[in-house]
Amino acid sequence: MTNTIFTGSVKSSPHKHMGMIKLLHYDAEDQWGRHVHVVDFKGFNKFASGIREYVSPEIIKFIKEGSFPTGDDYIVTLTNVLGASEVYSSNNNGDAFFKNALSHPGDDYGHKTFERGHCYLHHQNDDPRKSVGKIAFAHWNDRMARVETISWIEKNKAGRFAEQIDRGELPSVSMGCKVAYDECSVCHNKAPNMKKYCKHLKYAMNRVLPGVKRCTR
Repeated sequence: MTNTIFTGSVKSSPHKHMGMIKLLHYDAEDQWGRHVHVVDFKGFNKFASGIREYVSPEIIKFIKEGSFPTGDDYIVTLTNVLGASEVYSSNNNGDAFFKNALSHPGDDYGHKTFERGHCYLHHQNDDPRKSVGKIAFAHWNDRMARVETISWIEKNKAGRFAEQIDRGELPSVSMGCKVAYDECSVCHNKAPNMKKYCKHLKYAMNRVLPGVKRCTR
């Protein structure tokens, strides 16, 4: 299925210099629940009642205010782009993002940096002119320990991706982010690139090591 990518900058610590670019992939639905929702404006009350228990009130309020393109030429999505590793553990690549970084409200790092991001197809995310949409709003949901975003996508640019959504097929998605370095959860080595990885990240990524310590970055 076609992938769309949402870009942002979520760092593990507030350093000025960004060293690594990551792509994180996940399905629209997994053991943690459904991560991608297409906003139904025609049946919005029913849509909102179905997600209200789990989604931030701020997200629902933003959708109601409609401060973004709507209409038949657009698709608006609600996406859970990133969850805190204290709750959801690391992803399949061994990446771990923690609450203190994700919940940071500033524009230097954390969830609000997603609002500078765009939506792309097939990982062609090097030029905003190639984007098919924009991330309109990002919010930290403290109850669910995750970042939630509202994005709009232009159907005429999205092509097959838009057709799949119109058929009710939810896409897998990717999230791009920048980090200053990867820090090993076992020995705390800070590597600005993969060449500087310690033996744990090289040979034991995502494994539980003696001392009941999961090796993540």
